[in-house]
Amino acid sequence: VIILIIIIAGVIMIFKKNKKNILDQKIEELHNEGMNYSKIKQHLIRRGYHDQEIDKAIEEHYNRGNN
Repeated sequence: VIILIIIIAGVIMIFKKNKKNILDQKIEELHNEGMNYSKIKQHLIRRGYHDQEIDKAIEEHYNRGNN
């Protein structure tokens, strides 16, 4: 049972990391196309992403660009 829980937790973590990577790539693409962060957020909300995950990803993207 413990092994099953560990495997399920691992799969969930991999899924979340993959989703985050896809979101980061999408933000990078849209930003390179000239969209500002507000328009990127609106675009991603229409695509089914949640506010909090978009805000966090945009903040990370912005911070990477300023370093």
